[in-house]
Amino acid sequence: MSSPAGLEADASSGKYPLKRIAIFGPGLIGGSIALALRSRSSETSVTIWGRKPELLREILRRDLADAVEIDPILAARGADLVVICTPVGVMEEIAKTIAPHLEPHVLVTDAGSVKNCVVTKLTPLLGARFLGGHP
Repeated sequence: MSSPAGLEADASSGKYPLKRIAIFGPGLIGGSIALALRSRSSETSVTIWGRKPELLREILRRDLADAVEIDPILAARGADLVVICTPVGVMEEIAKTIAPHLEPHVLVTDAGSVKNCVVTKLTPLLGARFLGGHP
């Protein structure tokens, strides 16, 4: 079986390395994902996108991310994994904005509170790159 485009498997573990992860939404779920990533992997770069510069400065101060962005395109650029942790009503707008700028190998998932409307809106925009997450 071949690796997805752009990803080379670690032969010893069977895992695909995620060099850069973009998290959209620095709230409870997005922040928890960032914290877990930071505690488990020093080799994975975490970028958090948010709308409030003061909150993003606090994220950097607490070392929850390697980088922060208010521009969604810059946040997603170069990511191997994008996790959308925003309110469900904002997800379609984010997907429309970032989709043309994603590399072919990128996986996009979400932490939305419902699934049908998220899958219905994001799948046409992101195609096979989208894998609905929570719940």
